[in-house]
Amino acid sequence: MSYTLQYGGSLGASFPAQFPKASISFISMTVVLIEQLAKDGSGRTVSHGTGFMWRASDGLWLITARHVLTGLNPFDDSPLSPNLFEPSEIKVNFGVGSANHFGRDARILPLRDGKGSPRWADDPEFAKLRTDIAALPIDIGRSDVFCINDDPAFGQFDDMFTQVGFQCFVIGYPTTMVTGLMLPIWRSGALASDPVVPIDNKPIFLVDAATGPGFSGSPVWRMQIGPTAFHDASQPTDIRIEGDAVVRASFVGVYAGRLSHPHIGAQTPYVFYANRIPLILAANIGLARVRPR
Repeated sequence: MSYTLQYGGSLGASFPAQFPKASISFISMTVVLIEQLAKDGSGRTVSHGTGFMWRASDGLWLITARHVLTGLNPFDDSPLSPNLFEPSEIKVNFGVGSANHFGRDARILPLRDGKGSPRWADDPEFAKLRTDIAALPIDIGRSDVFCINDDPAFGQFDDMFTQVGFQCFVIGYPTTMVTGLMLPIWRSGALASDPVVPIDNKPIFLVDAATGPGFSGSPVWRMQIGPTAFHDASQPTDIRIEGDAVVRASFVGVYAGRLSHPHIGAQTPYVFYANRIPLILAANIGLARVRPR
């Protein structure tokens, strides 16, 4: 039997560090492993995906691909599982702590209420756009959960100059075999379609990256090291250069799946626009919070 590496890792190894001055990425701690649990009470993981945390005025939200919570194809509502499995509970490993202390807190969350109604929120224009993003309002009784929009140094939907071919990162979990701090895998890629033009008349753009099913729901980030170009707010056709930060990051989307076509030659990942998330949350203020069982 061949040996399989366990991903994730922990601090405080017994051997000298290769990168002693490096730090754990804030973004990594906002990303969570989502495990779909079997309905027989065994706690067995049937399938998995990725999500990330968002802090809104009314509390915490778990953001992921809609099909991770429903088990259904977002475009035609057909079951994704050959045995028609639709999850009723998920196990989520939340990143918790502070700038100098990192940990994970695993909780089991029900996806439907006592009447069988879904607890998550869809895009208010889901019927038209079929947006594969869902938001689950949660209350796990702690305030130290790392959320993607906690750090103002990381931009959301900002005006960073972006064109086809520019680098991006898909951050998620290709496997459930993760331990310790359960840090996700960063897959480097590039924008594979002109981002100004939506794919299939939906809020979608394409990326070129090595991904797999477990990445569903992963945040997609643009990241620039060194001087960064931005569109000028007062003159949209002008570009300004800012060099006052070592790294600039912009959250641009939610990874949803891969297109497969014989003429493409490989599976091409597609990503839904990140700017759909505030619209989802704004349309569902006051939605009942999900508490761990």
